[in-house]
Amino acid sequence: MKLVLPVDSATRRQIVAWLMLAVGALALSTLYAVLIVATRTPLLSGLSATRELFRNVLVLHVSFALIVWMLVCAASLWSLAAGSYSTLRRFAQILAYAGALSMALTPLLGAVPAILANYVPVLDSRIFLAGLSCFALGIVLCGASAASDIVQRLKTNHYDVWHIGALLSIAAAAIAVGSFFTSLVQTGMPSSHANFEVLFWGPGHLLQFVHVLIMMTVWIVLGDYVLGRAIAPHRWLIGLLIAGALPLLSVPYIHLASDVSTPQSRSAFTALMSWGAWPAAVLMAGYVIMQLVQAGRTVWNKVETLALTVSLALFILGCIFGAAINAETTMVTAHYHGTVGAVTLAYMGFGYRMLQIFGYTVGHLARWQLAVYGSGLLTLASSLAWLGTLGVPRKTPYVDQAEQTLGTMAAMGLMGLGGLLSLTGIALFVIAIWRSIWMGANKATRGVTPHA
Repeated sequence: MKLVLPVDSATRRQIVAWLMLAVGALALSTLYAVLIVATRTPLLSGLSATRELFRNVLVLHVSFALIVWMLVCAASLWSLAAGSYSTLRRFAQILAYAGALSMALTPLLGAVPAILANYVPVLDSRIFLAGLSCFALGIVLCGASAASDIVQRLKTNHYDVWHIGALLSIAAAAIAVGSFFTSLVQTGMPSSHANFEVLFWGPGHLLQFVHVLIMMTVWIVLGDYVLGRAIAPHRWLIGLLIAGALPLLSVPYIHLASDVSTPQSRSAFTALMSWGAWPAAVLMAGYVIMQLVQAGRTVWNKVETLALTVSLALFILGCIFGAAINAETTMVTAHYHGTVGAVTLAYMGFGYRMLQIFGYTVGHLARWQLAVYGSGLLTLASSLAWLGTLGVPRKTPYVDQAEQTLGTMAAMGLMGLGGLLSLTGIALFVIAIWRSIWMGANKATRGVTPHA
């Protein structure tokens, strides 16, 4: 499978600008995560200041690691699938940059209450909320613009399977946006933790479908590249992508059946994600793993193979942890660190691949970075699952643990190690990408022809 990619320099610069924002968001989230890991690691927890600090940095970490980083990566892939420069997407990019900057600067303006709503935690500040809204508007405009161009590709048969995955992810994002405004109409402007929780519960669950669809799309691209052939028949892949999006057709019924503030609506969205978001992706992951095993050692000469393999393994592991959730313990955290980590690794591998296609050079640091980050996430998710089996609650610092047994101490120490490796891996990724972009800028501006 060949990638149908833009060759003009303006389009490449626009896509690389998205990548730079994504890497910047990941760098910020790493700085905040350092404080979070310290508050839950024995011997280091004394370095934390107050519970309010923990809650504030947790909001900022999640905001930049799960919202800004992932949605900007989505915008990058959508722009790539569109295949041409767009003034509207440039304006969307400016909005996203401005929104992310406002969110990052909010804590510098004074103490701000943190609202730890699931999926979209926020700081209760007009500047933060305005920045979040501005950022979201930029992503929405990018998706809408890209969808129009991708549809034109489909009409002219100038597309590949991954373009269909990109379009389906935009459709999923549109459904999430529609769910948000439906919830906003029913609840009004939020003014408390409970209001924010209700407002973001449905859209937050639906965003997981967006990320899973993009992850599957990236798996297809990376798998085809490392194997040197299509990972599966095109009809089979398209069927899996459609199967991954089909559960979203139930969203209008969920909204019509009950008000978003009712337990019935909450349960329906939970069930939708629990049963609808993973089956197609797990099936694809299992099949791709078998293809990689059969391919032998030759595929390991490519750095993208490591990103793909660990992403596949982490997603399956995260789904296993998800099935084990029975309370609000760190098992929940283990689940989303596995699944979210899988998406992040897929994006990292795709980022390296995209830069190489655009004529940039990716050095040996990339392989070390993926190994460090992947091993760190596997350790972190596993230790969080261990803590979950011991009943340790989520969203609390180490100093809040009422019972400190040998098991919890050992698991928290292991969690600290996994967190340290993960943070190191992210830092190496930021260094690798920025070094590749800046050191390879001259090569890119000479008009290197993209290749698949």
